[in-house]
Amino acid sequence: MHVFKAILSGLGLDNKRVETLKFRTQPGVDNTQLIGAEAVNLVYSQSRLSMISHVVLIPIMAYVFADGVPPVWLWLWAGLLGAAALIRLLLVRDYLRSDIHAEDIARWERRFVLSLLAVGMLWGLPGLLFTAWLAPTHMVAMTMVLFGLSGGSMSAFGHHRPSHMAFTWPLIAPLALYQLLQTGAPESQLIGVAGLLYLILTTGIVSGFQRGLYEALATSYERLSSIGELTRVSRQLEQANLSLDERNDQLAEMNDLLSSMLENSHVMTAYLDRDFRLMFVNKAYAAAGHRPTEAYIGQSHFALYPDPGNERIFREVLASGKPYRADARPFSHPDQPERGTTYWDVDLLPVHDARGEITGLLLSLLDVTDETRALRKLAEREAFLSTILDTVGDGLVVSDAKGRILNVTQSLCRMYGYDESELAGRNISMLIGGHDRMQHAGYVEEHIARPVKKLFRRTVEGEGVRRDGTSFPVEVTITQTGDDGNVLLIGTIRDISERRAMLADLRQQQDKTEEANRQLKRVNEELEFLSTHDNLTGLPNRHYFDGFSTRLWRRAIRHEEPVAILMLDIDYFKRYNDHYGHLAGDACLRQIGELLGNMINRPDDAVARFGGEEFIVMLGNTGTDGARHVANAILDKMRQAAIPHIHSEHGIVTLSVGAAVVVPGKGARLESGLQQADDALYRAKTAGRNRLEMAPDA
Repeated sequence: MHVFKAILSGLGLDNKRVETLKFRTQPGVDNTQLIGAEAVNLVYSQSRLSMISHVVLIPIMAYVFADGVPPVWLWLWAGLLGAAALIRLLLVRDYLRSDIHAEDIARWERRFVLSLLAVGMLWGLPGLLFTAWLAPTHMVAMTMVLFGLSGGSMSAFGHHRPSHMAFTWPLIAPLALYQLLQTGAPESQLIGVAGLLYLILTTGIVSGFQRGLYEALATSYERLSSIGELTRVSRQLEQANLSLDERNDQLAEMNDLLSSMLENSHVMTAYLDRDFRLMFVNKAYAAAGHRPTEAYIGQSHFALYPDPGNERIFREVLASGKPYRADARPFSHPDQPERGTTYWDVDLLPVHDARGEITGLLLSLLDVTDETRALRKLAEREAFLSTILDTVGDGLVVSDAKGRILNVTQSLCRMYGYDESELAGRNISMLIGGHDRMQHAGYVEEHIARPVKKLFRRTVEGEGVRRDGTSFPVEVTITQTGDDGNVLLIGTIRDISERRAMLADLRQQQDKTEEANRQLKRVNEELEFLSTHDNLTGLPNRHYFDGFSTRLWRRAIRHEEPVAILMLDIDYFKRYNDHYGHLAGDACLRQIGELLGNMINRPDDAVARFGGEEFIVMLGNTGTDGARHVANAILDKMRQAAIPHIHSEHGIVTLSVGAAVVVPGKGARLESGLQQADDALYRAKTAGRNRLEMAPDA
């Protein structure tokens, strides 16, 4: 036994953490998962010693099989079985060393069952494959070992049916089937039937063991769950009591703080019950009524301050539970008529109890009489000033240093299409369009930032933006007023649309004249181009070439420079037109014209369409080598274009080129050079086409 423990320790299989009910503290997993997980955990923990027996039995069985089984089969079987046993050892070691959670156990169970299936199949193969080679005594030894292994599996994982079936069925079934089907002896058939009955019987026994284990685990978990639940509930109740005491203390502190705040607030505050009796008033409320605080308690609010309108509002808040707020609400004092009408900001809030029912109303009053009267006087003065400003034809706008609009005249509102209320408080940039918007803001900021300010007065023309988004020209005069602490900018705005319209008409007439001149120039250029270029290929025509060649010829005479003339003709072009049609022929001509135009592009060179399928190239200051190089390059490009032509021996469209290089002397005629190139072209045609022929040097 000590030897086995030493072996387990050496393999890392003596982990002390293996225990039953190891997953009971893992949250979020139901009891069914936990019970299955504990069953698999038990399988892993109890299979450690059984694996050592597998390792010991392999050489014993190899010795038993050595007399009859071929060595190749024997060594192959022993090697595979040893590898499978080693894999199982490593699997169990990894399980024992890992932190396993119940939700991961299905993956570990599949690994364990598959490893058992592999080992069971390898142990069972001799019963099917090696039996024919074994002597009777060896046959008995093998049968005893197989049934011994089956019995060992019953003790190791007899409570886990998947593991038992994965190992025992492939272990016993091959031998039983072989004895039942391959041999005719009655005793062999009896052994086969007994083996199958053994499998069925042991599987039933294991199923019963598994049910018993699951029931025992379920009972353990239920007992532990009940104890844990009682402990948890007890702790929750204890913490709840502590939390309740703390909250009561906090509520008491908050209540004292709130009472102190209400009592010392300058806002008049009162609490009324559902019958509108005053249950609390603060010092400010009592001082406003010139009565002590005690005189209000228990009194009806509307007995002291009768007002049907206010009473209706109080009853609506009490019925609906919705707060009421009013700013600068007028109030008369029946008991103090000398005070006249005063103005109050009113807040009336419903007060709810813990059940959500309304128990009363909280009334807050703030005297804003002085502020309201001052605002009314200011409004009257502004109305007076607006009447004066509205008589001015131009629009006026007043803004502060940040560009906020403070006041506008009705004439400006009509000019821009806004109501006065839409402009008040908005940034003046909304009235300015285009680049003037940013320039205006930057100019004002720069002026405000100056330590020493000059008189700010500026008249500019710009662009205004109406409410509908349309723009119109304006003339703006900006004047500064106020001191450094309160800078005001007054803008006088005049609509100069009519002035701009007159200038625009003049510019339009001028633009029309200039446009007519430009169109006339374009027409002349187009006419000149049409008169000197072929409309199909876009290359210069013969008319253009005549003028260009004459100038180049005369220059060559003056400077005694060589001139190269290349005559080009499309081979079998009539056949091409007859077969492919004239539209395809035109396309072919355009493609060749584009090719030539891209290659002949020096200022002293020219290419032109000379006739139907003929082209001519004239190269200034170019000798024989240069002419030959250009001509061969044209032929190569033409072949690379590979325009299909089935009626040509080459299968594509080709060119024939005749070239002449002339250094004209005084009195020499251009026609002679053209004739030499034409004669060379004729020789190229007669020599087989798709080639270059050079005229003799002149």
